[in-house]
Amino acid sequence: MVMQRLVSEVMTSPLFTVQAHTPLQEAVALLNQHHISALPVVGAKGELLGELSEQDLMVRESGFEAGPYVLLLDSVIYLKNPLQWDKEVHQVLGNFVEDLINRHPHTCALDLPLPQAAKLLHNGKTQRLFVLNPEEGKNHLYFVYNNPNEVLLPLERSSAVLENPAISKICLFTGPQAITGSTRMQATTSETFIMGMLLEDALSRVLSRYLSEEELLLLGFKKESLKEKVTSFSSLQKLAAKTSSSLARLTDLESGTYRDGHFSTYFA
Repeated sequence: MVMQRLVSEVMTSPLFTVQAHTPLQEAVALLNQHHISALPVVGAKGELLGELSEQDLMVRESGFEAGPYVLLLDSVIYLKNPLQWDKEVHQVLGNFVEDLINRHPHTCALDLPLPQAAKLLHNGKTQRLFVLNPEEGKNHLYFVYNNPNEVLLPLERSSAVLENPAISKICLFTGPQAITGSTRMQATTSETFIMGMLLEDALSRVLSRYLSEEELLLLGFKKESLKEKVTSFSSLQKLAAKTSSSLARLTDLESGTYRDGHFSTYFA
């Protein structure tokens, strides 16, 4: 049955692609030659950077009208001289693909069922979805956040990231919070701790190629595993618990500030 099929079974592959530095005239020639409505823009490693859509970009970026056209499946048939159209597009729109790239293309995963793909097409008001391999993309882009998914998913900007299979998600939500301005407070503790630890570990690995263990120790790089470093976060939690009375006074001060119609500024 069609309803049980996956995107990977019906997608078009391989694709014609362009890069950000591709001359616009070359990209337009590909669109014309192969009768397609858009081109994926990829990076040096083949990762998806965005898309170049002829009709959308012409209208949005320059006000140039492409003239009457007919859509047939994924092909665009223009009812005017294509050579003249090519010339006008190059003159009006710019020189390179990067000048006009749409960096928020609609995407989906290889194993997405077709009914769900159809829903994405409908909700996104688009005619195309770029299919991503999550095993390839997740090694390149990460999203680190503190709020629970159910809070972020109703927000369009957040859901676009959370539902993107090419982005690896690292949620550092630690449970209910009782401190005023808690999002900022949490972001300056758990997120900074974890990401700082990972960056420190990466830097240590790079420097270890050139420095001895003694030299690394002098620079403050202790010989600890990531597990040991993560576990050490508990000591920070215990320290925060010991100072809870002081934090409570700050909370009372801040709540009173808001109650009186004033604002608080955070420095981290």
